[in-house]
Amino acid sequence: MRVSITDGEYVIRQGSDGLRAKFDGSQYPITGDERAKNARVERVNSTTIREFNLDATGKIVETDNMALGSDGLIHTVVERPGEQSQTLYYHRVSGSETRSINGEWEGEIWIEYDPIENGFNVSSIGSSKPVTVKFDGKRWPSKEPRQDPDSVQFIRIDDSSFYDIKYKGDVVTDILRHSISSDGNELRVEIL
Repeated sequence: MRVSITDGEYVIRQGSDGLRAKFDGSQYPITGDERAKNARVERVNSTTIREFNLDATGKIVETDNMALGSDGLIHTVVERPGEQSQTLYYHRVSGSETRSINGEWEGEIWIEYDPIENGFNVSSIGSSKPVTVKFDGKRWPSKEPRQDPDSVQFIRIDDSSFYDIKYKGDVVTDILRHSISSDGNELRVEIL
C-alpha cells in the first residue's frame, strides 16, 4: 500500500484501488473497499492527517489517524465502530522533510507468526486476538485490516515457504507467496 501526501492532496493506492482526495472537506470516492464508498480527509497540521471513511449513507465506518512519529514512520491508528483499534505503519520512500508528513510512503504490515503444529497463530501487531491457520487444506476465517477477504488458506511449498490464498466467498482475491529467510528473521511476501 502506497500513500502520497502533498500540502493539498492525499492519495492512497493498493494495486488499482484507492483514494485521491484534497484537504477541502469534500467527500471523494474510494475504490476497492466494500464497507466505505467515500472518504473525507483533513490535514490537522504538518505531521498529522485524519481520514474519515464513509458508507453509502454517509455514516463513518472507519477513521484513520495518521501521525508522523519521532521514529520517522507514519503511525496510523485505524478505528472502526465496535472493533479494537489497530496500528499500521508506513516508511518514507521519497521526500526528505523529516518534520512533515509530506512525501511518498510505503505501508509496513507487521505480522507475528507463532508456530504451532502444522501451522501458525497469526496476528497483526496491535490486534487483540490471533487467528489460527494450518497447512491442512481448510479455509480459515480472516481478520485482516483494510482488506475484506473472509477466509484464508495456507499451502506449504517447502520448509521455508508457503502460499497464502485469500478468498471472498468462493472467489480467490489474492495469492501471496511467503518465504522465510535462512536466518528466520525476515519474511518476504510476493503478490502473485
